[in-house]
Amino acid sequence: MESNKIKIGEVEIHIRAGEEFSFEGLFSNKTLAGINLKLENVDRYYQKRIEDLLKEKEVGVYDPFAAREYRAEISQRSNSYTVGSEVKTYELTVKEIDKIPYFEEIEINGNIFNVLSYQESIISDTVSRQGVLKLTSEDFNKFRELLSESSISVKRVGVDEESFNMRFGSQMFWSKHKEDEVEYFKHIFRLFDKSVKPGKLDFASGIIQGNAANMLISLSSKFEELLEALKSDNSLADDTKDKLQALSRDSIPSKELVNNLYDNLVKVMDAEEHLK
Repeated sequence: MESNKIKIGEVEIHIRAGEEFSFEGLFSNKTLAGINLKLENVDRYYQKRIEDLLKEKEVGVYDPFAAREYRAEISQRSNSYTVGSEVKTYELTVKEIDKIPYFEEIEINGNIFNVLSYQESIISDTVSRQGVLKLTSEDFNKFRELLSESSISVKRVGVDEESFNMRFGSQMFWSKHKEDEVEYFKHIFRLFDKSVKPGKLDFASGIIQGNAANMLISLSSKFEELLEALKSDNSLADDTKDKLQALSRDSIPSKELVNNLYDNLVKVMDAEEHLK
């Protein structure tokens, strides 16, 4: 490729028409390239080619300033023409696409988990990160323990040199699976910058409400059946019967039981189907 030519798609432009710039990619966490262009006295033939480029979502670019090729977005800052003239002047910006790099593992508070799928978006001028983890039983327990943390350090393994200070979001559903007789879990993770405050909507999702209702009905039914069976068991000691009579749903459950019940509130058939 000639070092004095900028190539956008199949259109070649002399380097004199361009001015380089750089910017920090929010998703890639790398310094990316761009070119501001001023194309003067463009005839009808090249007007058509430029207009076609502007319709593309992304274009291939050879950037002689950076001496490399990359995929970019192209946008028009302005165009002008003189009445009665067929030529136009265009001011364009070519900007390297800020792509999420490929990686397979994410580190959260020093624990490394396998990533099945991943996406990022901009919320309140910060990057949110969400995806689905593939977890062994041991990793599942480790990850669930992390959910009580108000602040976590996050790093994309093999991509980020420094970790990000983030917090967990909501609707982090999980599901249980088996492949070749090996049990594993899928678990959604949603991560937000600490500066992004949780939403003020104070109600559970439909999934959690449904799970909670089913769990309440099931546990209440089992509790009543068990209580009645034990009360009518003549082999029980009198003090045991007295304890059963005094048994109240207001009793404080163990932390392990609470955690187990909460886990089941966010269980679904397949977590990947709920990543939106």
